[in-house]
Amino acid sequence: MPKTCPLCGQPVHNLDEEELQHRLTQLASPLLRQEKQRLEESFEERIEEEKEKVTKAAEKRLAAEWQQKMSQVRKAAAEQAEKSFNLKIAAAEKRATEAENKIAEKIEAARTEIQRKFEKAEYLRRSAGGTRCSKTV
Repeated sequence: MPKTCPLCGQPVHNLDEEELQHRLTQLASPLLRQEKQRLEESFEERIEEEKEKVTKAAEKRLAAEWQQKMSQVRKAAAEQAEKSFNLKIAAAEKRATEAENKIAEKIEAARTEIQRKFEKAEYLRRSAGGTRCSKTV
């Protein structure tokens, strides 16, 4: 056994192995507590840093997913609106065509009626000995 303490340099001639071990433990205890506290703080800091990294990565991923889904929803809504708009235009064009056909039928019916009346009037004039009208509609 050495005659002086390797840590503090004090004489150790009256100390047995057990007493020496006890004193070393007492000397090391505050240092161990400090080191343990420093390691725990460092560990907690690293945990917080990793939590922040993971949170930011998750937020970024979720934001990208949200943007993608919103883009899909917008695209689907635009397609649905265009489809609805096209259906409404087709229905309006059909109604317009039907209205044109009805008007054409009415015009033709009126023209036919006028022609019939004209021919009747012409017939009556001829039978009465009148002159012939050369205008036709």
